[in-house]
Amino acid sequence: MKKRMSVAQLAVLRKQTTPRPSACKVCGKKLMITGTTALHLCLHHKAEYQDAKSRLREKEKRENAAKDRELLSGVQVADHVAQPVAAPVTVRQPPPPARPQESNQSNAPLARQGHQRSTLAGAVALISAPIARREGYRHGWLGNTGMGKTTANQHFLGEGRLPQFTLIHDDAKLDPQYKGATVEKIDDAPDDAAWITLRGDPFKGTRVEVETVAALALQIARASREPVRLVVDELDRACTLGGKELASQSLRDALTQGRALGVSVIWSTQTPQRAPKEVIDQSSTIGLFQLGPRALNYLDERLFFDADLLQVVPTLGVGEFVIYEAGRPWNRTIYTSPA
Repeated sequence: MKKRMSVAQLAVLRKQTTPRPSACKVCGKKLMITGTTALHLCLHHKAEYQDAKSRLREKEKRENAAKDRELLSGVQVADHVAQPVAAPVTVRQPPPPARPQESNQSNAPLARQGHQRSTLAGAVALISAPIARREGYRHGWLGNTGMGKTTANQHFLGEGRLPQFTLIHDDAKLDPQYKGATVEKIDDAPDDAAWITLRGDPFKGTRVEVETVAALALQIARASREPVRLVVDELDRACTLGGKELASQSLRDALTQGRALGVSVIWSTQTPQRAPKEVIDQSSTIGLFQLGPRALNYLDERLFFDADLLQVVPTLGVGEFVIYEAGRPWNRTIYTSPA
């Protein structure tokens, strides 16, 4: 005789088979779920979650394969191998000199084995490649303070493959950081100015918003049908207070829709944790200067860096950077910008 199910078992079965209302944990969109182990995610974010898991598995496979190759080639030495015993010293030796303080540069030669060097000109050709297709590019600069992000960006803009009208939002420091005309209103700029920096006056308490500059870049690109570069020197100025989302709708439009208009977007920040996901995802290239472990790990969770790139970034000196290309393996090149 078939055993009858208990009330508790019936309740569990009903919960597993009956659709019930829920909401996406990421965007809050309403949805219906079934089962006790269902993901509380909408179709879009579920696909992102599964894609991230798949990429993480592929990364782990690559790292495990690299470790296996090292073991087979005899690079790693077993811990149980006995080390030769040094002969006893009979002559009194002077004390050894004090050990220098360890730094990120101490492992630089080891971390850079097998890598090639290049100048900023090589980086310019890589970053601005979409211009040949009459499209705008999206590029970011990330790195600790004082490692050369602004200097590299200054030289990068000056070595562009094609002359482009450039609008710059620059108010992170007391003085302007870029050449060209510096004004509060576009109407005050000279007619022949190719680079225009829009910024307020801290002594007067005035400020120019990123939204104003981004909207102007889109307007000029649509009216002139010519390439335009939009530079946001400090991305944090365009974000919400928590740094999780963009506060500028025009900058969002420039990132997502401006490519076909020939609008290129260049941004920089020293805090990756305050770079919104949509900015990272839309950037086809990112120049990485020296970063601390927390910032590097945070980026790796989103971009899945190659293992050797993760080893090199902490050892980079002032003016040195590597380039991450979306969807491509690292080219194992360390670039150096002029001082």
